[in-house]
Amino acid sequence: MRYLSLILAGLLIVGCQSRESTVFSGQTIEISDTTLTAGCSDTVRFGRLHSGELGVKHLHLRNASSQTLVITRHEVSCQCVRPEFERKPIKPGEEIPFDLRFDSRGEYGWQMKLLKLYNSESSAPLKIYVEADVY
Repeated sequence: MRYLSLILAGLLIVGCQSRESTVFSGQTIEISDTTLTAGCSDTVRFGRLHSGELGVKHLHLRNASSQTLVITRHEVSCQCVRPEFERKPIKPGEEIPFDLRFDSRGEYGWQMKLLKLYNSESSAPLKIYVEADVY
């Protein structure tokens, strides 16, 4: 009986913990002079995630334009997508770390979300599509 209560307590503790984050890295997203005038898009793929898993992509945002940029605001199509980066001027040729989080809680199947980044030098946003297959 004592062992049964210990096993049940252990299962409760394990069941209450959230899934660990899956961390991916490597991609660089570039903002060029063409991006500033015409706008552009890129896709960040998280691959397969379990429902309830938090996916994190460690990216870089590179300023390949001839002007200093400041990301002034962002919009997301779903609160499950959250960008994290230092809001500071990015000089030409400079890049900054850029984390993108996708929380798959409540999501099932193939997912396509949209993140729009607005900068100080253009009214056209940089559109970043976030793709994941949640099972």
